[in-house]
Amino acid sequence: MKGKMRRKLILGASIAAAVGLLCILPVTVSGAEVHPTEGNYIKFNNPDPSGNAENNNYIDIGVNLYDMGLTDTATIEAWVYSNENLVNRDVISDWASNVGLTLRASTNIEAYVYPEDSRIGKTEPQKIFVEKWHHLALVLDGDIMIGYVDGEEIASVTLKQPIGDSPATLKIGMRGDGGNKFYGSVSDVRIWNVARTEEEINANKDKRLTGTEEGLIAYWKLDEASGDKAIDSAGNYDGTLVGCERVINQIQEPSQPDDTNPDDTNPDDTNPPKTGDFSSTAVLILGLAAVAGAKFFKNQKVKS
Repeated sequence: MKGKMRRKLILGASIAAAVGLLCILPVTVSGAEVHPTEGNYIKFNNPDPSGNAENNNYIDIGVNLYDMGLTDTATIEAWVYSNENLVNRDVISDWASNVGLTLRASTNIEAYVYPEDSRIGKTEPQKIFVEKWHHLALVLDGDIMIGYVDGEEIASVTLKQPIGDSPATLKIGMRGDGGNKFYGSVSDVRIWNVARTEEEINANKDKRLTGTEEGLIAYWKLDEASGDKAIDSAGNYDGTLVGCERVINQIQEPSQPDDTNPDDTNPDDTNPPKTGDFSSTAVLILGLAAVAGAKFFKNQKVKS
Protein backbone atom coordinates (compact mmCIF):
# COMPACT_ATOMS: atom_id res chain seq x y z
CA MET A 1 0.00 0.00 0.00
CA LYS A 2 2.80 2.36 0.87
CA GLY A 3 4.49 1.66 -2.47
CA LYS A 4 1.26 2.39 -4.31
CA MET A 5 0.80 5.66 -2.45
CA ARG A 6 4.40 6.65 -3.18
CA ARG A 7 3.86 6.06 -6.89
CA LYS A 8 0.74 8.23 -6.81
CA LEU A 9 2.61 11.01 -5.01
CA ILE A 10 5.41 10.90 -7.59
CA LEU A 11 2.83 11.01 -10.39
CA GLY A 12 1.11 13.98 -8.79
CA ALA A 13 4.37 15.87 -8.35
CA SER A 14 5.27 15.25 -11.99
CA ILE A 15 1.90 16.57 -13.16
CA ALA A 16 2.22 19.69 -11.03
CA ALA A 17 5.72 20.37 -12.29
CA ALA A 18 4.68 19.87 -15.91
CA VAL A 19 1.71 22.22 -15.52
CA GLY A 20 3.91 24.84 -13.91
CA LEU A 21 6.51 24.58 -16.68
CA LEU A 22 3.93 24.85 -19.44
CA CYS A 23 2.50 27.93 -17.77
CA ILE A 24 5.91 29.63 -17.63
CA LEU A 25 7.29 28.97 -21.10
CA PRO A 26 5.04 31.27 -23.17
CA VAL A 27 5.20 34.19 -20.74
CA THR A 28 6.77 37.42 -22.00
CA VAL A 29 8.21 40.40 -20.18
CA SER A 30 8.01 43.94 -21.52
CA GLY A 31 10.97 46.28 -21.57
CA ALA A 32 13.52 43.64 -22.53
CA GLU A 33 16.58 43.92 -24.72
CA VAL A 34 15.24 42.43 -27.94
CA HIS A 35 13.63 43.95 -31.00
CA PRO A 36 10.90 42.47 -33.24
CA THR A 37 13.23 41.18 -35.95
CA GLU A 38 13.75 37.82 -34.24
CA GLY A 39 17.27 38.48 -33.01
CA ASN A 40 18.82 39.22 -36.42
CA TYR A 41 21.08 42.25 -36.53
CA ILE A 42 24.49 43.64 -37.42
CA LYS A 43 26.99 44.30 -34.65
CA PHE A 44 29.53 47.12 -34.92
CA ASN A 45 32.63 46.69 -32.75
CA ASN A 46 34.21 50.12 -32.54
CA PRO A 47 34.88 50.50 -28.81
CA ASP A 48 37.54 53.24 -28.87
CA PRO A 49 36.07 56.17 -26.85
CA SER A 50 37.78 58.63 -29.18
CA GLY A 51 35.66 57.39 -32.08
CA ASN A 52 38.80 56.72 -34.11
CA ALA A 53 39.29 53.02 -33.43
CA GLU A 54 41.35 50.95 -35.82
CA ASN A 55 38.31 48.74 -36.30
CA ASN A 56 36.34 49.80 -39.36
CA ASN A 57 32.90 48.29 -38.83
CA TYR A 58 30.28 49.76 -41.12
CA ILE A 59 27.93 49.16 -44.02
CA ASP A 60 28.57 51.14 -47.19
CA ILE A 61 25.44 51.80 -49.25
CA GLY A 62 27.40 53.16 -52.22
CA VAL A 63 25.35 56.31 -52.84
CA ASN A 64 24.42 59.34 -50.77
CA LEU A 65 20.94 60.44 -49.75
CA TYR A 66 20.85 63.15 -52.41
CA ASP A 67 21.52 60.57 -55.13
CA MET A 68 18.69 58.49 -53.68
CA GLY A 69 16.38 61.39 -54.44
CA LEU A 70 16.06 62.70 -50.89
CA THR A 71 16.25 66.43 -50.28
CA ASP A 72 13.51 67.88 -48.11
CA THR A 73 11.02 64.98 -47.75
CA ALA A 74 12.13 61.72 -46.19
CA THR A 75 11.77 59.28 -43.31
CA ILE A 76 14.68 57.26 -41.91
CA GLU A 77 14.02 54.45 -39.44
CA ALA A 78 16.12 51.84 -37.64
CA TRP A 79 16.23 49.63 -34.57
CA VAL A 80 19.33 50.59 -32.59
CA TYR A 81 21.15 49.14 -29.59
CA SER A 82 23.99 51.22 -28.15
CA ASN A 83 26.73 49.56 -26.08
CA GLU A 84 27.98 52.77 -24.49
CA ASN A 85 26.90 56.10 -23.07
CA LEU A 86 29.26 58.31 -25.05
CA VAL A 87 28.20 61.04 -27.47
CA ASN A 88 28.91 61.62 -31.15
CA ARG A 89 28.24 58.12 -32.44
CA ASP A 90 26.77 58.18 -35.94
CA VAL A 91 24.33 55.39 -36.79
CA ILE A 92 23.24 56.50 -40.28
CA SER A 93 25.12 59.24 -42.09
CA ASP A 94 26.40 60.57 -45.41
CA TRP A 95 28.01 63.63 -43.81
CA ALA A 96 31.35 64.77 -45.20
CA SER A 97 32.96 68.18 -45.78
CA ASN A 98 30.09 69.82 -43.89
CA VAL A 99 27.47 68.52 -46.32
CA GLY A 100 24.83 65.84 -45.76
CA LEU A 101 22.77 64.36 -42.94
CA THR A 102 23.75 62.41 -39.85
CA LEU A 103 21.70 60.58 -37.21
CA ARG A 104 23.53 60.00 -33.92
CA ALA A 105 22.63 57.79 -31.00
CA SER A 106 24.34 56.91 -27.73
CA THR A 107 23.06 58.52 -24.55
CA ASN A 108 20.53 60.44 -26.61
CA ILE A 109 19.45 61.05 -30.19
CA GLU A 110 20.68 63.90 -32.34
CA ALA A 111 20.35 64.68 -36.03
CA TYR A 112 21.97 67.30 -38.20
CA VAL A 113 21.47 68.60 -41.72
CA TYR A 114 24.49 70.49 -43.06
CA PRO A 115 25.93 72.89 -44.14
CA GLU A 116 23.85 75.21 -41.97
CA ASP A 117 23.85 72.75 -39.06
CA SER A 118 20.11 72.46 -38.44
CA ARG A 119 20.17 70.36 -35.29
CA ILE A 120 17.32 68.38 -33.82
CA GLY A 121 16.81 68.43 -30.08
CA LYS A 122 18.13 65.66 -27.87
CA THR A 123 16.09 63.19 -25.87
CA GLU A 124 15.40 63.91 -22.23
CA PRO A 125 17.76 62.30 -19.69
CA GLN A 126 15.21 59.64 -18.71
CA LYS A 127 15.11 58.51 -22.34
CA ILE A 128 18.70 57.30 -22.25
CA PHE A 129 18.74 54.03 -24.14
CA VAL A 130 22.17 52.53 -23.57
CA GLU A 131 22.03 48.71 -23.70
CA LYS A 132 18.40 48.56 -24.77
CA TRP A 133 16.86 48.21 -28.20
CA HIS A 134 15.01 51.33 -29.34
CA HIS A 135 13.31 52.32 -32.54
CA LEU A 136 14.57 55.61 -33.97
CA ALA A 137 12.84 57.59 -36.69
CA LEU A 138 13.82 60.84 -38.36
CA VAL A 139 11.24 62.64 -40.50
CA LEU A 140 11.96 65.52 -42.91
CA ASP A 141 8.80 67.29 -43.95
CA GLY A 142 9.59 70.40 -45.95
CA ASP A 143 11.47 72.74 -43.64
CA ILE A 144 10.67 70.72 -40.50
CA MET A 145 12.71 67.81 -39.12
CA ILE A 146 11.14 65.64 -36.39
CA GLY A 147 12.78 62.97 -34.27
CA TYR A 148 11.00 59.97 -32.72
CA VAL A 149 12.14 57.41 -30.15
CA ASP A 150 9.97 54.29 -29.83
CA GLY A 151 7.22 56.02 -31.78
CA GLU A 152 7.12 59.08 -29.53
CA GLU A 153 8.06 62.52 -30.85
CA ILE A 154 10.97 63.86 -28.83
CA ALA A 155 11.89 67.05 -30.68
CA SER A 156 11.61 69.03 -33.91
CA VAL A 157 13.59 71.77 -35.59
CA THR A 158 13.21 74.12 -38.53
CA LEU A 159 15.62 73.22 -41.34
CA LYS A 160 17.66 75.97 -42.94
CA GLN A 161 18.13 74.07 -46.21
CA PRO A 162 17.44 70.68 -47.87
CA ILE A 163 19.86 67.74 -47.69
CA GLY A 164 22.94 68.56 -49.75
CA ASP A 165 24.90 66.47 -52.24
CA SER A 166 27.51 64.99 -49.91
CA PRO A 167 30.87 63.88 -51.34
CA ALA A 168 30.57 60.72 -49.19
CA THR A 169 28.36 57.67 -49.58
CA LEU A 170 25.72 56.73 -47.02
CA LYS A 171 27.11 54.64 -44.17
CA ILE A 172 25.44 52.60 -41.43
CA GLY A 173 27.67 52.39 -38.36
CA MET A 174 29.77 55.53 -38.80
CA ARG A 175 29.77 59.04 -40.22
CA GLY A 176 29.88 59.37 -43.99
CA ASP A 177 33.54 60.39 -43.97
CA GLY A 178 34.53 57.59 -41.57
CA GLY A 179 34.45 59.40 -38.22
CA ASN A 180 32.23 59.03 -35.14
CA LYS A 181 32.12 55.24 -35.35
CA PHE A 182 29.15 53.57 -33.69
CA TYR A 183 29.56 50.90 -31.02
CA GLY A 184 26.47 48.72 -30.84
CA SER A 185 23.96 46.93 -33.06
CA VAL A 186 21.52 47.95 -35.79
CA SER A 187 18.65 46.19 -37.54
CA ASP A 188 15.75 46.83 -39.89
CA VAL A 189 16.87 50.08 -41.52
CA ARG A 190 14.26 51.80 -43.70
CA ILE A 191 14.39 54.87 -45.91
CA TRP A 192 11.27 56.45 -47.35
CA ASN A 193 10.89 59.32 -49.80
CA VAL A 194 7.77 60.49 -47.95
CA ALA A 195 7.26 62.09 -44.55
CA ARG A 196 5.73 59.38 -42.40
CA THR A 197 3.27 60.41 -39.71
CA GLU A 198 3.57 59.39 -36.08
CA GLU A 199 0.61 57.05 -36.56
CA GLU A 200 2.25 55.38 -39.57
CA ILE A 201 5.54 54.95 -37.72
CA ASN A 202 3.84 53.31 -34.74
CA ALA A 203 1.68 51.08 -36.92
CA ASN A 204 4.70 49.52 -38.64
CA LYS A 205 7.79 49.85 -36.45
CA ASP A 206 7.27 46.44 -34.81
CA LYS A 207 6.53 44.64 -38.08
CA ARG A 208 8.54 43.22 -40.93
CA LEU A 209 7.77 44.93 -44.24
CA THR A 210 7.68 43.34 -47.69
CA GLY A 211 9.80 46.01 -49.37
CA THR A 212 7.04 46.94 -51.81
CA GLU A 213 5.31 49.51 -49.60
CA GLU A 214 4.54 52.84 -51.28
CA GLY A 215 7.28 55.38 -50.68
CA LEU A 216 9.77 52.81 -49.35
CA ILE A 217 12.91 53.24 -51.47
CA ALA A 218 15.43 51.25 -49.36
CA TYR A 219 14.94 48.54 -46.75
CA TRP A 220 17.81 46.61 -45.18
CA LYS A 221 16.49 43.91 -42.86
CA LEU A 222 20.09 42.90 -42.04
CA ASP A 223 19.03 39.30 -41.45
CA GLU A 224 21.16 37.51 -44.06
CA ALA A 225 22.81 34.41 -42.66
CA SER A 226 26.14 34.96 -44.41
CA GLY A 227 27.99 36.96 -47.04
CA ASP A 228 29.15 40.57 -47.20
CA LYS A 229 25.99 42.05 -48.68
CA ALA A 230 23.20 43.92 -46.93
CA ILE A 231 20.33 43.12 -49.27
CA ASP A 232 17.90 45.93 -49.99
CA SER A 233 14.44 44.36 -49.94
CA ALA A 234 13.14 47.36 -51.87
CA GLY A 235 15.53 46.31 -54.63
CA ASN A 236 17.49 49.49 -55.17
CA TYR A 237 20.59 49.81 -52.99
CA ASP A 238 22.37 46.72 -51.71
CA GLY A 239 25.03 47.62 -49.16
CA THR A 240 28.45 46.12 -48.46
CA LEU A 241 29.49 44.98 -44.98
CA VAL A 242 32.98 46.00 -43.88
CA GLY A 243 34.25 44.33 -40.71
CA CYS A 244 30.75 43.87 -39.30
CA GLU A 245 29.55 40.88 -37.31
CA ARG A 246 26.33 39.15 -38.30
CA VAL A 247 24.17 37.94 -35.43
CA ILE A 248 21.34 35.57 -36.32
CA ASN A 249 18.50 34.45 -34.02
CA GLN A 250 20.14 35.67 -30.84
CA ILE A 251 19.03 38.03 -28.12
CA GLN A 252 21.25 41.06 -27.56
CA GLU A 253 22.09 41.01 -23.87
CA PRO A 254 23.60 43.93 -21.93
CA SER A 255 27.38 43.71 -21.69
CA GLN A 256 27.14 44.98 -18.13
CA PRO A 257 24.39 46.09 -15.72
CA ASP A 258 23.05 49.49 -16.68
CA ASP A 259 23.39 50.87 -13.15
CA THR A 260 24.57 54.27 -14.35
CA ASN A 261 21.29 55.02 -16.05
CA PRO A 262 18.49 53.37 -14.04
CA ASP A 263 15.06 53.87 -15.52
CA ASP A 264 12.90 52.16 -12.92
CA THR A 265 10.95 55.39 -12.45
CA ASN A 266 10.16 55.52 -16.13
CA PRO A 267 9.92 51.95 -17.43
CA ASP A 268 10.19 51.73 -21.19
CA ASP A 269 7.19 49.54 -21.87
CA THR A 270 7.36 50.30 -25.57
CA ASN A 271 10.28 47.89 -25.99
CA PRO A 272 9.24 44.62 -27.62
CA PRO A 273 9.20 41.63 -25.25
CA LYS A 274 11.76 38.93 -24.65
CA THR A 275 10.57 35.39 -24.08
CA GLY A 276 11.80 32.98 -21.46
CA ASP A 277 11.83 35.25 -18.39
CA PHE A 278 9.69 34.94 -15.28
CA SER A 279 6.94 37.50 -14.82
CA SER A 280 4.50 38.08 -11.99
CA THR A 281 1.87 36.24 -14.02
CA ALA A 282 4.12 33.23 -14.40
CA VAL A 283 4.87 33.18 -10.68
CA LEU A 284 1.15 33.33 -9.87
CA ILE A 285 0.36 30.48 -12.27
CA LEU A 286 3.21 28.39 -10.90
CA GLY A 287 1.92 29.00 -7.39
CA LEU A 288 -1.56 27.85 -8.36
CA ALA A 289 -0.05 24.74 -9.96
CA ALA A 290 1.79 23.98 -6.74
CA VAL A 291 -1.41 24.37 -4.71
CA ALA A 292 -3.19 22.03 -7.10
CA GLY A 293 -0.39 19.51 -6.70
CA ALA A 294 -0.58 19.72 -2.92
CA LYS A 295 -4.32 19.07 -2.99
CA PHE A 296 -3.70 16.10 -5.27
CA PHE A 297 -1.23 14.65 -2.74
CA LYS A 298 -3.70 15.16 0.10
CA ASN A 299 -6.54 13.46 -1.75
CA GLN A 300 -4.36 10.49 -2.60
CA LYS A 301 -3.30 10.13 1.01
CA VAL A 302 -6.93 10.15 2.20
CA LYS A 303 -7.91 7.55 -0.38
CA SER A 304 -5.02 5.34 0.69
